[in-house]
Amino acid sequence: MNNLEEIRKHVDELSTQSKRKTKKRIRTRLNRKIGFGVLAVLIAGALITSVGLLSYYGKIETTATSKSIGSP
Repeated sequence: MNNLEEIRKHVDELSTQSKRKTKKRIRTRLNRKIGFGVLAVLIAGALITSVGLLSYYGKIETTATSKSIGSP
């Protein structure tokens, strides 16, 4: 009878440990996915901003050069 109770306690402890490890793995995967998502959004934002700035300043530069060339 005593051995049976010890076995049950041991099985319960192992089950609890397994559940904790599974939850930790899920949490780690979720954090990793969130991290990659945030990084992707930041990179996309930086690319869009740089393209916008380049096109904006490129237009100013070309209009300035065309005006200076066109004037006598």
